[in-house]
Amino acid sequence: WYQRRVREAVVSTQSTGSSGINAEYGDPFLPLLRECRSVVLAGGTMEPVGEVQQQLLASSSRDVTLFSCGHVIPPQNLLPITLSYGKDMELNFSFEGRKKPGTLQEVGNILLDLCQVVPGGLVCFFPSYQCLADCRSTLQKSGHLDKISKIKTLFCDEAGSKNSDGILEQYSKRVRSAKSAVGATNTGALLLSVL
Repeated sequence: WYQRRVREAVVSTQSTGSSGINAEYGDPFLPLLRECRSVVLAGGTMEPVGEVQQQLLASSSRDVTLFSCGHVIPPQNLLPITLSYGKDMELNFSFEGRKKPGTLQEVGNILLDLCQVVPGGLVCFFPSYQCLADCRSTLQKSGHLDKISKIKTLFCDEAGSKNSDGILEQYSKRVRSAKSAVGATNTGALLLSVL
C-alpha cells in the first residue's frame, strides 16, 4: 500500500508540474513517520534541503536534525566536464548508442588525449557497471588501456566490490604522489567509475 501511494503521489506531482506532494493523495510519508522512531534520508545531492524537507516532512511535527558535509574537493581542484561529442562522432550512451561501432573506441581516444594533458587525477563516470565493463573490454582489446597505463595508473570500480574505499584511497595516494614527482612518466591516475 505504502509504495503504491508514494508512486501515485509522485506520478501525480510530476504530471501536474507542481512541487511537493499532491494534496489529493495526502502525505504518503506520514504513516512512515508515525511508525518509525527515526527516519534517515541519505543521498549525495539533496540540495536544497529545505525543499526536500517541505516535500517529504511538511506534515510531520517531529524534530528534524540535518547533517551535511561540505564538498571534500577544493573548487580549484575540480573541473567537471560533460562531453557529448568526440573528434569524430556524437557520444550516445543509451543502450543502443553504446553498441554502435566506434562509440567506445571514441571514449578511449578521448581518455588517452585527456591523460596526456591533465596532470594529477581524472575520473570518468559511466552510467552503469555493464557500460563500464563493455568500455573496459573494448579499450583493452584496442590497446588504449596499455597506452593509458604508461601515462597514468588505472583504477577501476567493480560491481559489488567491498573494496570501493580502498580503491579510492589508492587512487588518491597516486594522485598526491604524482604532484611531487617532477619529470615522471606516470603523471597521476585515472579512475573509471559508475556514477
